[in-house]
Amino acid sequence: MGAEEIRSEPKPNLIDVIIILVICSAIGLFVFWLASRFMDRTTFDQLPEWLKGSFGGVFSVLTGSAGIGAAVLHELRRPPDTSPDYLKLIGRCLAALFAMIFIIILIIRFVIPVPVPPSPSPPPPSSVVRHLTHKDVSREGTMREISVTIIRKSSGSGTFNIQFKWTGSGGTWSGSQTATVSFLSKDHTSLQSLPIPIDRGGCFYGGGNLQTKDGELTVDPDLITDIDVTLSEVRNRTQGGC
Repeated sequence: MGAEEIRSEPKPNLIDVIIILVICSAIGLFVFWLASRFMDRTTFDQLPEWLKGSFGGVFSVLTGSAGIGAAVLHELRRPPDTSPDYLKLIGRCLAALFAMIFIIILIIRFVIPVPVPPSPSPPPPSSVVRHLTHKDVSREGTMREISVTIIRKSSGSGTFNIQFKWTGSGGTWSGSQTATVSFLSKDHTSLQSLPIPIDRGGCFYGGGNLQTKDGELTVDPDLITDIDVTLSEVRNRTQGGC
Protein backbone atom coordinates (compact mmCIF):
# COMPACT_ATOMS: atom_id res chain seq x y z
CA MET A 1 0.00 0.00 0.00
CA GLY A 2 1.32 3.43 -0.92
CA ALA A 3 -0.42 5.22 1.92
CA GLU A 4 -0.48 4.23 5.57
CA GLU A 5 -3.90 3.12 6.69
CA ILE A 6 -5.29 5.36 9.41
CA ARG A 7 -7.40 3.49 11.90
CA SER A 8 -10.17 5.52 13.55
CA GLU A 9 -10.96 5.05 17.22
CA PRO A 10 -14.15 2.99 17.76
CA LYS A 11 -17.08 5.06 18.92
CA PRO A 12 -18.99 3.94 22.04
CA ASN A 13 -22.61 3.03 21.67
CA LEU A 14 -25.42 3.60 24.15
CA ILE A 15 -24.52 0.65 26.39
CA ASP A 16 -20.88 1.75 26.46
CA VAL A 17 -21.92 5.26 27.49
CA ILE A 18 -24.12 3.95 30.31
CA ILE A 19 -21.34 1.70 31.61
CA ILE A 20 -18.79 4.53 31.48
CA LEU A 21 -21.09 7.03 33.22
CA VAL A 22 -21.99 4.64 36.02
CA ILE A 23 -18.36 3.64 36.65
CA CYS A 24 -17.23 7.28 36.46
CA SER A 25 -19.88 8.51 38.89
CA ALA A 26 -19.18 5.63 41.26
CA ILE A 27 -15.46 6.46 41.29
CA GLY A 28 -16.21 10.16 41.78
CA LEU A 29 -18.55 9.56 44.70
CA PHE A 30 -16.09 7.14 46.28
CA VAL A 31 -13.24 9.67 45.99
CA PHE A 32 -15.28 12.46 47.56
CA TRP A 33 -16.62 10.16 50.28
CA LEU A 34 -13.07 9.11 51.12
CA ALA A 35 -11.91 12.75 51.15
CA SER A 36 -14.79 13.76 53.44
CA ARG A 37 -13.80 10.98 55.83
CA PHE A 38 -10.22 12.21 55.98
CA MET A 39 -11.50 15.77 56.54
CA ASP A 40 -13.86 14.53 59.28
CA ARG A 41 -16.98 15.81 57.53
CA THR A 42 -20.37 14.21 56.98
CA THR A 43 -21.18 15.78 53.61
CA PHE A 44 -21.43 12.50 51.73
CA ASP A 45 -23.20 10.77 54.60
CA GLN A 46 -26.19 13.03 53.97
CA LEU A 47 -26.83 12.64 50.23
CA PRO A 48 -30.39 13.30 49.01
CA GLU A 49 -32.66 10.30 49.04
CA TRP A 50 -33.46 10.65 45.32
CA LEU A 51 -29.76 10.47 44.46
CA LYS A 52 -29.08 7.46 46.65
CA GLY A 53 -32.20 5.68 45.42
CA SER A 54 -31.72 6.30 41.70
CA PHE A 55 -27.97 5.62 41.69
CA GLY A 56 -28.37 2.55 43.88
CA GLY A 57 -31.10 1.17 41.62
CA VAL A 58 -29.13 1.67 38.42
CA PHE A 59 -25.93 0.34 39.99
CA SER A 60 -27.67 -2.76 41.35
CA VAL A 61 -29.17 -3.52 37.94
CA LEU A 62 -25.86 -3.09 36.11
CA THR A 63 -23.87 -5.10 38.65
CA GLY A 64 -26.52 -7.81 38.99
CA SER A 65 -26.75 -10.95 36.94
CA ALA A 66 -28.98 -9.30 34.35
CA GLY A 67 -26.65 -6.35 33.88
CA ILE A 68 -23.49 -8.46 33.67
CA GLY A 69 -25.18 -10.90 31.30
CA ALA A 70 -26.30 -8.08 29.03
CA ALA A 71 -22.78 -6.61 28.99
CA VAL A 72 -21.25 -10.00 28.16
CA LEU A 73 -23.80 -10.61 25.44
CA HIS A 74 -23.15 -7.15 24.09
CA GLU A 75 -19.42 -7.80 23.88
CA LEU A 76 -19.94 -11.22 22.20
CA ARG A 77 -22.14 -9.69 19.53
CA ARG A 78 -19.81 -6.76 18.92
CA PRO A 79 -17.82 -6.92 15.67
CA PRO A 80 -14.06 -7.39 16.10
CA ASP A 81 -11.94 -4.33 16.82
CA THR A 82 -14.96 -2.15 17.64
CA SER A 83 -14.63 -2.01 21.46
CA PRO A 84 -13.80 1.47 22.73
CA ASP A 85 -10.93 2.18 25.11
CA TYR A 86 -12.86 2.14 28.40
CA LEU A 87 -9.92 3.33 30.49
CA LYS A 88 -9.44 6.38 28.30
CA LEU A 89 -13.14 7.21 28.22
CA ILE A 90 -13.54 6.77 31.99
CA GLY A 91 -10.49 8.99 32.51
CA ARG A 92 -12.02 11.68 30.30
CA CYS A 93 -15.31 11.39 32.16
CA LEU A 94 -13.57 11.79 35.52
CA ALA A 95 -11.58 14.77 34.21
CA ALA A 96 -14.81 16.42 33.03
CA LEU A 97 -16.49 15.65 36.38
CA PHE A 98 -13.68 17.17 38.44
CA ALA A 99 -13.52 20.16 36.08
CA MET A 100 -17.24 20.84 36.63
CA ILE A 101 -16.79 20.56 40.40
CA PHE A 102 -13.82 22.94 40.25
CA ILE A 103 -15.87 25.45 38.21
CA ILE A 104 -18.74 25.24 40.72
CA ILE A 105 -16.29 25.90 43.56
CA LEU A 106 -14.89 28.94 41.72
CA ILE A 107 -18.39 30.30 41.10
CA ILE A 108 -19.36 29.88 44.74
CA ARG A 109 -16.04 31.36 45.89
CA PHE A 110 -15.78 34.42 43.64
CA VAL A 111 -19.14 35.08 41.96
CA ILE A 112 -21.83 34.37 44.53
CA PRO A 113 -21.53 36.89 47.38
CA VAL A 114 -20.98 35.42 50.78
CA PRO A 115 -24.08 36.02 52.93
CA VAL A 116 -23.36 38.39 55.76
CA PRO A 117 -24.53 36.89 59.03
CA PRO A 118 -27.03 39.11 60.81
CA SER A 119 -25.50 41.07 63.61
CA PRO A 120 -26.70 39.89 66.98
CA SER A 121 -29.35 42.09 68.45
CA PRO A 122 -28.21 44.00 71.50
CA PRO A 123 -29.43 42.56 74.75
CA PRO A 124 -32.47 44.31 76.16
CA PRO A 125 -31.63 46.86 78.81
CA SER A 126 -31.90 45.62 82.33
CA SER A 127 -35.25 46.51 83.85
CA VAL A 128 -33.66 47.36 87.21
CA VAL A 129 -31.66 50.56 86.86
CA ARG A 130 -30.10 50.49 90.32
CA HIS A 131 -30.66 49.53 93.91
CA LEU A 132 -29.94 52.34 96.40
CA THR A 133 -29.58 52.21 100.17
CA HIS A 134 -29.39 54.83 102.93
CA LYS A 135 -28.05 54.83 106.45
CA ASP A 136 -30.48 54.72 109.40
CA VAL A 137 -32.34 57.95 110.21
CA SER A 138 -33.56 58.66 113.78
CA ARG A 139 -36.01 61.18 115.25
CA GLU A 140 -38.11 59.94 118.17
CA GLY A 141 -37.74 56.54 116.56
CA THR A 142 -35.56 55.05 113.82
CA MET A 143 -35.92 54.24 110.12
CA ARG A 144 -33.76 51.17 109.48
CA GLU A 145 -32.71 49.17 106.42
CA ILE A 146 -33.77 51.90 104.01
CA SER A 147 -33.62 50.80 100.36
CA VAL A 148 -34.97 52.04 97.03
CA THR A 149 -35.21 50.07 93.79
CA ILE A 150 -35.48 52.06 90.55
CA ILE A 151 -37.15 50.18 87.67
CA ARG A 152 -37.19 51.31 84.04
CA LYS A 153 -40.30 50.60 81.97
CA SER A 154 -40.30 49.85 78.22
CA SER A 155 -41.69 53.31 77.52
CA GLY A 156 -38.57 54.91 79.04
CA SER A 157 -40.28 56.10 82.20
CA GLY A 158 -39.75 54.38 85.52
CA THR A 159 -41.20 53.23 88.79
CA PHE A 160 -39.80 53.00 92.30
CA ASN A 161 -40.14 50.72 95.29
CA ILE A 162 -39.22 52.10 98.72
CA GLN A 163 -38.79 49.85 101.76
CA PHE A 164 -37.76 50.52 105.33
CA LYS A 165 -38.41 49.32 108.87
CA TRP A 166 -39.64 51.66 111.60
CA THR A 167 -39.10 51.14 115.30
CA GLY A 168 -39.94 53.42 118.21
CA SER A 169 -37.36 51.70 120.41
CA GLY A 170 -35.41 54.39 122.26
CA GLY A 171 -37.91 57.02 121.11
CA THR A 172 -41.68 57.53 121.31
CA TRP A 173 -44.84 56.26 119.68
CA SER A 174 -48.22 57.67 118.56
CA GLY A 175 -48.72 60.94 116.75
CA SER A 176 -48.03 61.77 113.11
CA GLN A 177 -44.66 61.93 111.43
CA THR A 178 -43.53 62.02 107.82
CA ALA A 179 -40.41 60.67 106.13
CA THR A 180 -39.26 62.44 102.98
CA VAL A 181 -37.31 60.41 100.42
CA SER A 182 -35.58 62.50 97.74
CA PHE A 183 -34.11 61.12 94.51
CA LEU A 184 -30.78 62.83 93.79
CA SER A 185 -28.81 63.36 90.58
CA LYS A 186 -25.07 62.97 90.17
CA ASP A 187 -24.48 66.50 91.48
CA HIS A 188 -26.81 65.80 94.47
CA THR A 189 -29.63 67.93 93.08
CA SER A 190 -33.07 66.80 94.19
CA LEU A 191 -35.01 65.46 91.20
CA GLN A 192 -38.15 64.22 92.94
CA SER A 193 -39.26 64.11 96.60
CA LEU A 194 -41.80 61.74 98.13
CA PRO A 195 -43.51 62.24 101.54
CA ILE A 196 -44.24 58.94 103.27
CA PRO A 197 -46.38 58.87 106.47
CA ILE A 198 -44.76 56.85 109.27
CA ASP A 199 -46.89 54.24 111.00
CA ARG A 200 -46.36 55.18 114.68
CA GLY A 201 -49.08 52.89 115.99
CA GLY A 202 -46.68 51.05 118.29
CA CYS A 203 -43.12 50.83 119.51
CA PHE A 204 -42.37 47.92 117.14
CA TYR A 205 -39.51 46.41 119.07
CA GLY A 206 -37.15 43.91 117.50
CA GLY A 207 -36.60 44.21 113.77
CA GLY A 208 -39.16 46.98 113.37
CA ASN A 209 -42.32 47.38 111.31
CA LEU A 210 -41.80 46.99 107.55
CA GLN A 211 -43.26 49.79 105.43
CA THR A 212 -43.25 50.02 101.62
CA LYS A 213 -44.27 52.54 99.01
CA ASP A 214 -44.51 52.11 95.22
CA GLY A 215 -45.11 54.78 92.64
CA GLU A 216 -44.30 56.36 89.29
CA LEU A 217 -41.20 58.43 88.65
CA THR A 218 -41.58 61.87 87.13
CA VAL A 219 -37.93 61.99 85.99
CA ASP A 220 -35.65 59.90 83.82
CA PRO A 221 -34.70 56.86 85.95
CA ASP A 222 -31.16 56.91 84.54
CA LEU A 223 -30.55 60.32 86.15
CA ILE A 224 -31.07 59.03 89.70
CA THR A 225 -27.79 58.14 91.39
CA ASP A 226 -28.52 58.52 95.12
CA ILE A 227 -31.24 59.17 97.72
CA ASP A 228 -31.65 61.37 100.77
CA VAL A 229 -33.99 60.63 103.69
CA THR A 230 -35.22 63.02 106.40
CA LEU A 231 -37.78 62.77 109.22
CA SER A 232 -40.18 65.53 110.25
CA GLU A 233 -41.15 66.48 113.79
CA VAL A 234 -43.76 64.38 115.57
CA ARG A 235 -47.14 66.09 115.94
CA ASN A 236 -50.17 65.27 118.02
CA ARG A 237 -48.35 62.67 120.10
CA THR A 238 -50.55 61.28 122.86
CA GLN A 239 -48.33 58.53 124.24
CA GLY A 240 -44.94 58.48 125.97
CA GLY A 241 -41.63 56.91 125.25
CA CYS A 242 -40.87 53.36 124.21
